[in-house]
Amino acid sequence: MRKLLGSIVCSLCGTVLAQNPPATQPAELPNVTISDMKVEDLQGMTFLHYEQKTTMTAMMQTISKDIQNLMITANAAHIDRRGPLTILMRGVSDNPNHPFDLQVGFKVNKGTAAPTGYVVTDVPSTKTAVVLFSGPLMQVRQAYGKLYTSIFGAGLAPSMNIREYILYYEDVDSPNNVAMAGVELQ
Repeated sequence: MRKLLGSIVCSLCGTVLAQNPPATQPAELPNVTISDMKVEDLQGMTFLHYEQKTTMTAMMQTISKDIQNLMITANAAHIDRRGPLTILMRGVSDNPNHPFDLQVGFKVNKGTAAPTGYVVTDVPSTKTAVVLFSGPLMQVRQAYGKLYTSIFGAGLAPSMNIREYILYYEDVDSPNNVAMAGVELQ
């Protein structure tokens, strides 16, 4: 679990780098596969999460502990998780010290009561550019590089909102891990 949390932190840091896309497609690393970009209408969901105002710099110091506490609390409350660990970032900037809203949690059944310190909200459907990533999670920033390059190459306008889903996890270094990186479009 600790390795997974560390890899999630690393993936989130990659979003800062992705806000300034390179002029050329980033070279993919061995054991990394990234799909072509697709534009999807991601379904809305009832979302149990913790939320905080943070910066990329400050988030690095707390996210592992916060995710661990979320999982412990959800298990103790016997909450029925209906999807993968989901990370929503609202108002992300290429400045690592710019504050943004971070929400980390998972889809739950409508009517789920939020444990103390957590929130249940309805997240609306969004038009989102996505790529699927498989490989060592420490390399997921490659997915954001390809995603932003594809968004700008297609003439689309990204918002400052990001969704990331950890779909399958074996080990931090496994080439079989799967994540979906998504940038909401304007």
